[in-house]
This record gives sequence, structure tokens and C-alpha cells, in this order.
Amino acid sequence: MEGLERSGIVEHIDLLSINKDEARIFSGLAKDVKTSRIVEACIEKLQNFNPNIRLAVTNGAEGVYAYENGNLDFLPAYPVNPVNTAGAGDAFLAGVIIGIIKGSSLISDKEDSCLKYATALSCMSVTSRDTIHFGITVDSLHEFMSNYAVN
Repeated sequence: MEGLERSGIVEHIDLLSINKDEARIFSGLAKDVKTSRIVEACIEKLQNFNPNIRLAVTNGAEGVYAYENGNLDFLPAYPVNPVNTAGAGDAFLAGVIIGIIKGSSLISDKEDSCLKYATALSCMSVTSRDTIHFGITVDSLHEFMSNYAVN
């Protein structure tokens, strides 16, 4: 994250998906700063490079913040019993990509936003002992989302 600013690549990034610690380091803030402030500072700094950038900042069991087109949203994590958190970030990004492929917005009140797919997949992921949750299918994902109906 420290080299991201110097690299010149930020102005070419459409979507940045990072965790809270990465956002804090990029923003230059202390560890005790509230997550919402870290996200706001990260957005402010990123917009200096690319005013159209979209951002997702994951915060583990707390949930995820997302920014798109001037809108900031927070979606809490689904209430699951985690077994193994390895792979949750990759699952989150896979959910974002699924939403993008489906033509969804990052942030939306609709059931099929990128953020909702991403949150569901990452929460399902942590319920498996394996890094990759081999039991996830399209049907199980939709069933999981409808059972919890996080809005």
C-alpha cells in the first residue's frame, strides 16, 4: 500500500478492493481511528488520483464499506460462525466480479448488487475448514442470501 501512491497506477484503477488495515496504511492514519473515518480518508486520497474510482473496504466480521459515484454504503456481515477466515478476501472479490459480470452496480438496494454477492460469498467462505468452500454453488449462494436477506 505504501508504494501504491508512488507507482502512478492509482489513476488507472477502476475498482480497488482492500481491507481496513490496507486502507488505514494508504490513508496514513493511526490504528485507533474509527473505520468509517479511515474509509472516508481513503476515498479523499484516492479521488486526488482518480475521481471515478470505486472502492470496497472489508472489515472482517464487522462488514464492508463501499464507495461508488459519490455514494458511500456499509453492509454488515452475515451472522455466521466462522471456522476459517483464510480465503475470505478472495471470496469477497469473486463476489464483486460476479456482480460486475451480471451488470450490477457495486452499491445498490437491489438484491443483486456486487456488494451483496461479495458479502454473501465471503461469509459463506469462512464457514468452511478449507480455504476454498467447495460446497458453494449458484443455488446455495442464492439460498444463503435469501435466508439472511441483508438489506
